[in-house]
Amino acid sequence: MEGPWYTLDDAQEKLGINRSELCYLVNEGHIQPVVYTRSRRFLLFRSKSEGWTGYASCDYRGHLSLHHSSITQLMDGVELTLRTGNGILCEEQGVSNWASAYPFKKPLPHGPLLNWIPIEQGSTALSNYAATPFPKEGESTIDNVQRTMGAFRKSNDDGLPTMFIENLNKTKPNITLSFNENSHFTPTDLRIPASEVTRYQRAKSIQTVTEPRKTKTGRKRENELHTLIERIVKEKPNISANDAWRLIQHDCDTDEPLFDKDGILFRVDGLCIEWESRHGNTESMARKSFGPLLSKIKKKIAQGE
Repeated sequence: MEGPWYTLDDAQEKLGINRSELCYLVNEGHIQPVVYTRSRRFLLFRSKSEGWTGYASCDYRGHLSLHHSSITQLMDGVELTLRTGNGILCEEQGVSNWASAYPFKKPLPHGPLLNWIPIEQGSTALSNYAATPFPKEGESTIDNVQRTMGAFRKSNDDGLPTMFIENLNKTKPNITLSFNENSHFTPTDLRIPASEVTRYQRAKSIQTVTEPRKTKTGRKRENELHTLIERIVKEKPNISANDAWRLIQHDCDTDEPLFDKDGILFRVDGLCIEWESRHGNTESMARKSFGPLLSKIKKKIAQGE
């Protein structure tokens, strides 16, 4: 995504639409807003079903893409605490104070973090990693109270302070990661990238085909993105939607794609795939539509269609 970055009011003026129309376009995935973040620390990682692999931490001020559900909450006027939610850092120039060393006192595994693989700044694009506001490491209030009460119960009936302190020191605190601090966003943080305005205006001006047309024989014409996904599924039948999306994003960013044999990919980020059909039309698919499509293609291949 590329700036300049418009407020919602400015974007409405650029597009010539009202707020309800803009909300509709955002909800349907036709326009992907981002949020502006003041300077704060972020943790870069990748997530799998079993947990996270961390790579680096950095200070960042700039624009951040978030999951569609988080964006729609903000569009509805609801303030948001991201917690363990995440997004993608949009601007390389917004990064400072990069650190690749493991940043916490407690060793791994630590909360959702199961592994740490340090990376140097600039070794790969920021869009390859998820980013979440840096968590605070410490003992939660509940854990602290429970540990204190446990030490008190172990003290003798005389309630000697020294005995209580000794028992408390013997009890190892449960150090956790709190994601509730430093992760607050408000509706006023929303921005529309100029690249999204351009993409929508271009898509609107091009006559797109939502369903593959049938040839004279009655057979549907090939959808190029469906073909690319079929290649992935045939090689990796059990692949998840997140992993398939990452493979497609990798193919778009590399000069030697593994599956995009026809060179159709135009742009892929955390929220949208854009590709060019053989007829020169630019088409797009929102992230929320990808999972159902992948399941449909898996079923089709499994049935031998």
